[in-house]
Amino acid sequence: MSSSDYPLRQSGIYHNLPTFDPTIKNLSAIVCGANGISGFNTVRALLDSPDRWATIYTLSRHPLSEKQLSLIPSALHGRIKHVPADLSDSPEKVASHLAKAGVHADYAFLLHLRSAFF
Repeated sequence: MSSSDYPLRQSGIYHNLPTFDPTIKNLSAIVCGANGISGFNTVRALLDSPDRWATIYTLSRHPLSEKQLSLIPSALHGRIKHVPADLSDSPEKVASHLAKAGVHADYAFLLHLRSAFF
């Protein structure tokens, strides 16, 4: 398989997105910090490939806001499952939230920016 088999694509404001093997379907993902800028745009990018990503678990203290949800087609809202959790809690507590919500994910996305001020 070469990169010419799966060329880069554009989607709205997003440029140079990868194109993946179309036979890979029905995956699930956890997006940590999903209501932040990077996390929310990760959710949007995943939802742009609905055949590939069947379920997206948004892991954050608060669910996506109504304003954020308004930027996502309503037909895709059912693919988003919010799991209330705080990543500053202990790993055991976060794992408990995931287990309680019945999360079984194929991938996890955690975007972290180290601040220059700390």
